[in-house]
Amino acid sequence: MSIVSSFGITGDDAWGHVSDTGTPVYGAPPFDNLSAYDYLDADIIKIDIEGYELIALEGIERLLEINLNVQFIYESCSFTARRYGHTVQDLIARFEELGYSNYVWCDTHLMATDSAKPQAHVAVGIYATRQPAGLSSVAVHPFDFASVEKNLRRAANRPLIPHADHALRQEAFFSEDWSNPTRGKLYGRRRLRHSRTRLRP
Repeated sequence: MSIVSSFGITGDDAWGHVSDTGTPVYGAPPFDNLSAYDYLDADIIKIDIEGYELIALEGIERLLEINLNVQFIYESCSFTARRYGHTVQDLIARFEELGYSNYVWCDTHLMATDSAKPQAHVAVGIYATRQPAGLSSVAVHPFDFASVEKNLRRAANRPLIPHADHALRQEAFFSEDWSNPTRGKLYGRRRLRHSRTRLRP
């Protein structure tokens, strides 16, 4: 597979990404790399490649046929994922198809999540495992809609496009009959229009 390296967005150097322009470099699928360096028995694989995570999972089934217990830590970033035509929920759904449970890394614990849930921040680290969560030495909490909504409200009012864009897209994952009767929308009409006008094509 041929990958082209590029350097993010002007004024915000935290958003590097794979681009269609730049200097081409060769990138092999994970199974080929792990096989070449004799790492097929790896315990944990870290994937953080700025939105290319879903594409990089191509052919990962070959690894899982050999190593049933391998676990993953991956970045789930809605801003970079959108560059390649998918969402953070698509990435989580792919791990679900492979038989994995997914947990968001929080400051003091893991929070269970799935592909039907909103993501609190534009970018989060997710732990994917086939093992029971109770085997981890880190506390595991259920999904917390209230804290996720709080973070999305905060993101909606940040001046950076990635954060406002992320909050706008995640609102669709809140159920209309969610138990909090005072929830309302994450945006007023004015803020919603403002966010949409600032999105990159």
